[in-house]
Amino acid sequence: MTGGHQPLLAKGDTQYALKQTDKNLEFFIHGGGQWVTASWPLPDGWTGKEHHIAGVFDADAGTLTLHVDGQARGTRTTTRRPGTNTASLTLATDVDNPTREFSGTIRRARVYARALSAAELASDRRGPDDEGVRFWFDAATVGLTEKRPRDKTFYAYGGDWGDNPNDGAFAGDGIVLPDRTLTGKSAEVKQIYQAINAAQAAGGPGAVKLTNEYLFTNLREFDGRWSLVADGKVVQRGRLSRDQLDVAPLTGKDIKVPVRLPAKPEPGTEYFLELSFTTKEPTKWARAGFEVAKQQLALDTGSPAVKPVPLSSVPALRYTDRDDDVTVKGRGFSVTVDKSTGTITAYEAAGTRLITSGPSRTSGGHPPTTTGATATTPATRSGGTPEPSARWRTYGCVPWTSGP
Repeated sequence: MTGGHQPLLAKGDTQYALKQTDKNLEFFIHGGGQWVTASWPLPDGWTGKEHHIAGVFDADAGTLTLHVDGQARGTRTTTRRPGTNTASLTLATDVDNPTREFSGTIRRARVYARALSAAELASDRRGPDDEGVRFWFDAATVGLTEKRPRDKTFYAYGGDWGDNPNDGAFAGDGIVLPDRTLTGKSAEVKQIYQAINAAQAAGGPGAVKLTNEYLFTNLREFDGRWSLVADGKVVQRGRLSRDQLDVAPLTGKDIKVPVRLPAKPEPGTEYFLELSFTTKEPTKWARAGFEVAKQQLALDTGSPAVKPVPLSSVPALRYTDRDDDVTVKGRGFSVTVDKSTGTITAYEAAGTRLITSGPSRTSGGHPPTTTGATATTPATRSGGTPEPSARWRTYGCVPWTSGP
């Protein structure tokens, strides 16, 4: 989007800024009560692409130059010099006009205390320790590490390092962690968003309906593989043919996977037909062989039921009843339950201690928190409705924090 005032990098509205204004790109300085601006009208097809934009003020030459994608697009001459103000340097907004926001993504930003030449602007060897660097931002590496009193490091956000203003009461439970490592949630979201889906169809265990939700891509652009899995072990595998993968965008197709089910399946064994779709060639966003979609289909093999074990052959359990807790022991495991809270405070299996203590106020996750709320005086919204954190405390929860 190109409309309105959209700051890219600004030192308030009365010193200097790079910005989009309606359908123009601008670089301005402000001095002596006046703005001096070098501008360039944005061409058709501007949005949706990455651009390199630079504004250079050369005091000796008395010029403002606006560079776009390696070319000087706008120039102004002036005898004025930028004034000074107390505004913070900001990306994608303007502290003097906080409602103005950039509607795109800024990947890198630099500010120098000297005029750079066109060759320097084009160089990819610039670094944060170069002469004249006053500000250096790179989204791929930017970060801030703080230390708590016990020297444990953590990713700080939302006021953790004294920043103000900040988001206040909010959740930081993203599908990607601050260092860009993935979580289990990211795998779930990826499968929900995948554009290739498979479902069982009439015609036997290998009958599958493929659905292509891509707008422009035929499934022939991908490799397809299948496997028969029995209780987690692959017992058969194969590839989908080019004809089977010939599914046009926004259409579906019934195919037959040559899977062979066992004539005498083991009692209680679960069988699944698993399908995987991967990239054939490397792309700008993934290597060849990257899995773009997968599906797991349960197969009914008529496996006989598992024969119940006679109760008389089940090893007996033992328990120890103490004043504060009860411990139950069996073959290869033990569990301890706190009598006052009902929580499991210890759990050992196969000689490994899996739990050393139960949930506490300094471990685990956390309920919603609200600035200004305490355990004895829950916060309320206007009208007397308790905040979410207050409702948690009503049921015995208090804000938990990560601890050693």
